[in-house]
Amino acid sequence: MSLFGNTGKILTIDLADERIDTLTPPVEDYKQFIGGSGLAAKLLYEELTKDLDPLSAENPLCFMTGPLVGTKIPNCGRHVVCAKSPLTNIWGEANSGGKFGAYLKFLGYDGLLFKGKANEPKALLIIDNSVELLDASFLWGKNVYAVEEELKKRFDNISSFATIGVAGEKKVKIAAIMNDGDRAAGRTGMGAVMGSKNLKAIILYSSTRAVPVANDAEVKALGSKMRKDIYENTVARRMFGTAAYVSGGMKWGDVAVKYWYKGFMPNTEAIDGSRMKETILVKRYHCYSCVIGCGRIVKISKGKYAIPQTGGPEYETLASFGTNLLIDNLRGIAKANYLANNYGLDTISAGQIIGLVFHLYERGVITREELEGIDAKWGNVDALIALLEKLAKREGIGEKMAEGSDFLAASYNLPEEAHTVNGLELPFHDPRAFFSMATVYATSSRGACHNNGDGYKMGLGVTVPEIGLQCEDRFDDLEAARIAVKVQDFRAVYNALIMCHFAMPSFTDTVKALSLATGWDYTITDVMQVGERITTIKRLLNMKLGLTRKNDRLPKIMHYKLQEGGAKGKIPNLDIQLKEYYKLRHWDPKTGSPTKTLLEKLQLTELAT
Repeated sequence: MSLFGNTGKILTIDLADERIDTLTPPVEDYKQFIGGSGLAAKLLYEELTKDLDPLSAENPLCFMTGPLVGTKIPNCGRHVVCAKSPLTNIWGEANSGGKFGAYLKFLGYDGLLFKGKANEPKALLIIDNSVELLDASFLWGKNVYAVEEELKKRFDNISSFATIGVAGEKKVKIAAIMNDGDRAAGRTGMGAVMGSKNLKAIILYSSTRAVPVANDAEVKALGSKMRKDIYENTVARRMFGTAAYVSGGMKWGDVAVKYWYKGFMPNTEAIDGSRMKETILVKRYHCYSCVIGCGRIVKISKGKYAIPQTGGPEYETLASFGTNLLIDNLRGIAKANYLANNYGLDTISAGQIIGLVFHLYERGVITREELEGIDAKWGNVDALIALLEKLAKREGIGEKMAEGSDFLAASYNLPEEAHTVNGLELPFHDPRAFFSMATVYATSSRGACHNNGDGYKMGLGVTVPEIGLQCEDRFDDLEAARIAVKVQDFRAVYNALIMCHFAMPSFTDTVKALSLATGWDYTITDVMQVGERITTIKRLLNMKLGLTRKNDRLPKIMHYKLQEGGAKGKIPNLDIQLKEYYKLRHWDPKTGSPTKTLLEKLQLTELAT
């Protein structure tokens, strides 16, 4: 049976014996899971086990696209990377923009599945119909931007590439997989998994730029309408990027300050999108088929924080390296962002880990002697940069930092000071400001994650009327639980298509686009059930990996009342939220397991046996 939107082919690469083959998933899997991380979860379900070492050769590493990627539907150029996470020991998932996903689709593949471990460093090269493994010794030991330069020298044409830096080679557990220079599949340590396989890079070249769809003319027409709608609704994001939220989010109490212990930081205008535009911005960056162009390209020509023209810090990084550490030096933050991208580090987790170091340094738990002279005081951007170097290279205290916040905090007998959920550091949206984020974080399939459900946006006034997704009171626990259920399933669909979360065309048009591309008639109800199925299969998978009801929790810091700011005195009641959440989800409130009735409805009974 011919497929449209999806190609029906996943390239499988056994790195140990250098065998390359093609896997054809059942058509029914495409219908029930769409693609992206949903299809990846179905594909990897049997292979991921509780006893599997995430850094062993047996851990499969999957790159996946979705049915709208590479089509004429806007803001669909993304890909996702999945495996068992070395940081959390549960489901690992990292989403990235750029153009890698689109070109993988142009080459005729929905995904890549790597197994085994190469004896020597390898790179996968795909040029139109040719696929081969190359000796990558000439790239090993190089960081991301040096790899990019080397690839340009060696190959006449490159459409896209993905690689790891030194952090991935050294199996730093927050290592990212970087693509197209500055784009990052950052979360859950997928770069460490890639490094553990001696896989240095993936290089793509396609002479064609087309994905066959079932209704080509209608997809083009709908794509044009959606482009116009997205463009009209993203004026601020086009002008200032995600960095616009630094000052805006601060007013709501949503931005972490001083490792989450403060609710407000003055002078955030010094590091927000407006200041970036006035000072170091060179131009905007658009991912493939993007209407918005929220990416920032910056340059600092001189001074101690000089950097070449490169990707600039986005909101999460500005919070992570900025407000979180009481740093208001935009140039210094841009330098730190450049280094993190070059080494291949998740900037969210990196900033949280460094915030923990700053916090323990202030308390006298970590000494300047242990830091080899680094003065890790709040606001010291040079300390941030120095600690990033140690983290990426596993040098000195970086050896502990490279294992993640949980390990670092436990090494000082202070496990409660790690601001994580199931091992993954919190992203920079505060559940004390938007209560729905409490349940979203506590139940997210990969640990604390705002991309599994960005409920805070509903608190800011975003609505999806077709599914009744809206927020009346950001501090209402029962409403928070209802938002969490809907937004998780809604975003599970986005992460299967794969569509950028910043693009919010009408959901009616998005579902119509899926139907026109694939030729399968989906309704909004159908698609939301797919989202529920994806959320549920990831829950089943995590329980298989050892997750229990006790893992649905928040870190201790979320019980601390802020004394200032837009979330002053507010604490979400997770017990109230979870009781309602489990009821709405049809999960057993005692075990946290999906019920038999739900599994039958979602046709997942076989996986639970």
